[in-house]
Amino acid sequence: MASNHQTSTLTKNRIMLFMLVIGFFCFGHNVQAAATTETKTVLFLNSYHAGYKWSDDIYDGIKSALNTGDQPINLQVEYMDTQRSTDSQYLESLFETYQYKFKNRRYDLIIAADDTALAFLLDYGETLFPGTPVVFCGVNYFDPEMLNQHALFTGVIEGFDIGATLDVARSLHPDTETIYYLVDDTKTGQAIMLEFSELIPRYSDQFNFVRLDGASLDEIINPPPYRPIWSKTRCLWCPLR
Repeated sequence: MASNHQTSTLTKNRIMLFMLVIGFFCFGHNVQAAATTETKTVLFLNSYHAGYKWSDDIYDGIKSALNTGDQPINLQVEYMDTQRSTDSQYLESLFETYQYKFKNRRYDLIIAADDTALAFLLDYGETLFPGTPVVFCGVNYFDPEMLNQHALFTGVIEGFDIGATLDVARSLHPDTETIYYLVDDTKTGQAIMLEFSELIPRYSDQFNFVRLDGASLDEIINPPPYRPIWSKTRCLWCPLR
């Protein structure tokens, strides 16, 4: 398994490459445009909050990529904080707040990180940012039909193979009996949970599956005496970033 540093580096490198390509198509239409000194303004719409490592790494990668060219870029970030607030009423309130906050702002490009930011822009983007291209990344739950009425949207989706992960777990730890799994309540977490639930019947003769509802990461790593998760050989599968 890669270390956190290795994973972070891979994430940043992938985001940098992705953003360089996007930057070419969005800002490099011709030589004259590339040579202009006019500052382009980019909004990074972050589904989560400052300090959340996954999206912080994406933000760092985007900054590094956009700063490599000659085009002046004004990169702004907006945190939606939807890992801590996820209900529809909150999103509607966020829309109303953004209507006031962004009413006099214009962006050349919006970058949406993760499922919630993309879904929000699909619902409200044309009202908030009419005619503005959107690039999304880190998206799990995706259907091409989502973009049917959104010609200015493009991006990359995350590919993951839960079945292959379980196969590797069995191969590396053949005495594993139980898979403990944990998901969060974000749109991304629920998309992963849906796929995982569909796979459980296929592996029910190999593993017992136990969902850890309401457990914190600290409780999983250092379980209390009444919850001896690691008393026998176990494998924790955790679809969290």
